[in-house]
Amino acid sequence: VQAKLQKILRGAPEACNEAMVVERNGRYCLPVRSERRSQVPGLVLDRSGSGATVFIEPLEAVPLNNAFVEADSEYSQAVQAFLSDPKNFTLTMKARVAPVPLARLGSIRDPMTFLALVNVTLVANQ
Repeated sequence: VQAKLQKILRGAPEACNEAMVVERNGRYCLPVRSERRSQVPGLVLDRSGSGATVFIEPLEAVPLNNAFVEADSEYSQAVQAFLSDPKNFTLTMKARVAPVPLARLGSIRDPMTFLALVNVTLVANQ
């Protein structure tokens, strides 16, 4: 996706505010000057707060972005499925050097912070 957008960018450098590919709403696009948006045919994904820039996904990049979004979604689902099954992990406890105040334990909301505080390592099974 980025290679295709870089090629489009090189073909219309005067249309873009910056010579870079950016991401908006999970899709790669180009920052295009509002008054030059007709030079880059595509879908407007977003607009800057000032309105001076529109973020356009060129039509040529739509199928590539679609494939990227689908692959990213599948990857995220696979990671979530792996992480949600406790059989995939082993807890390893180490000797704690200093005591942990109970008040400190009660304020923790993140499980990984708790594990680090009590010196427990969570290891993915091979």
